Amino acid sequence: MTEHEDLSGLDLGLMSSVQTGDFKRVKKLIENKPSNVHKTDEEGYCPLHYASRSGYEKIVKFLLESGAEVDFKTPIGSTSLSRASFGGHIECVKILIEAGADVNTKDRDKETPLIKASKMGRIGVIKYLLENGAKKNHQNKYGETAYDVAKNKETKELLK
Repeated sequence: MTEHEDLSGLDLGLMSSVQTGDFKRVKKLIENKPSNVHKTDEEGYCPLHYASRSGYEKIVKFLLESGAEVDFKTPIGSTSLSRASFGGHIECVKILIEAGADVNTKDRDKETPLIKASKMGRIGVIKYLLENGAKKNHQNKYGETAYDVAKNKETKELLK
């Protein structure tokens, strides 16, 4: 695993550029200092987490091409795939899985991307995760499966 540098107390221009989808600035900041791709903020999130959560496909691709770790976890176990799944960003989910993201990764609450997507009723993401090996029967720390936390009837139908 690559060493991630903590940015606590430093200018977070890169993080804010990622969060606002400013591709040109993100590209410039990474190209000027390639190690920026591995920077983390005070909560342990890296640029790929923020791009995935926000659905910025072009930035996600660029960060991965620049060496971002597809399965890098925050201290609470959050991954870019979990964040994209929760947000319903299907194109980011596809990019991350194609880059090798673990579809059954678990955070500290033992929640998988499928459980995250199910909580939010993200039908397209749920279908794609299932097509790519997500396990329906995995339980979070409360003993709940994706079916148990499903947001709506359509989601429950997919998870039977």
